[in-house]
Amino acid sequence: MIRTRTIGEALTNFLGFLTLAVLAPLAHGQDDAHENLAPCPGSTAEPTQSSAWPVAFCNRTSHDIVIEFHDNDCPARNWDRRGDVYQRMLRRGESKTLPLCYANEPQTSKPAPGVPTLRIPGGKGVVTTWSVVGDCGDRSKPLNLDARTFYDRGEYKSGIILLQYPSGASHCAADASSTNAGAAQGVTGAPAAAPVQTQPPVQPQSPVATHSPIAAPPAAAPAAAANPRSSEPPTLSAAVDAKDVVGRTVRVSAKGGAGYQCNFNLALTFTDGGTWNDRAKTDITAGDADAPVATRKYLKSVSKVEITSSKCTPR
Repeated sequence: MIRTRTIGEALTNFLGFLTLAVLAPLAHGQDDAHENLAPCPGSTAEPTQSSAWPVAFCNRTSHDIVIEFHDNDCPARNWDRRGDVYQRMLRRGESKTLPLCYANEPQTSKPAPGVPTLRIPGGKGVVTTWSVVGDCGDRSKPLNLDARTFYDRGEYKSGIILLQYPSGASHCAADASSTNAGAAQGVTGAPAAAPVQTQPPVQPQSPVATHSPIAAPPAAAPAAAANPRSSEPPTLSAAVDAKDVVGRTVRVSAKGGAGYQCNFNLALTFTDGGTWNDRAKTDITAGDADAPVATRKYLKSVSKVEITSSKCTPR
């Protein structure tokens, strides 16, 4: 009896330990994956016909995210939104009401030529899809595998809640000013070494006397710019480089502005319908007024660019 009871107690203790070993990590994981599912108000009532449906989106991630929307086969407004691709940014903790494409079309066995088949139950529902493509606002790098950590909860009527699990660091493009500063200081970040003091070089004696009729002419001064840039407050403009056959290069020009430093924002529209805001900084130097003051290159072809804001200050 003593031996039997001892074996039974040992087996019971072993099973209890095994249960704790299995359940403890699960409980810890559930705590780590806590989801903030509080209401996300702002959506309107479901439409009764094909139209834009204002739906609330709440950013419950720890990032300023960029969402890319695809309207796909959108029958609203006589199909003029069909295939539209566009991007919107939501700051951390921000809520916005965004118009999704809602379809409510009668189901026919043979649609008219040019009209796509709506493959949604009953011909009713939202045909807009979306995905998170950036997590650092307008300085976002394109996401690849990291985009899989973003997901959503909720319904159209009650609002879409945007979440992330597991959380991670933002993917930000390097700022031009910090990049230049880093290059000046070197890879290790150490300050540049002080210049070594040297004696001025001794000018060699000219082989021809200065009073001789065959004396060498004086050295020519640097050629002045054909159209020198003025120092008045600058006016910036931007255009796609006509010499770039794929249209991925944008040149920024300035009228005046010699000696100014400018921060500006480029609003870009790509040939695939996507949009982007690109913030940049440039120092305008004296020189040819016809030369661009900044050049920006992108991974996609640009169909339209404009400067939406700029701030220039004397250096």
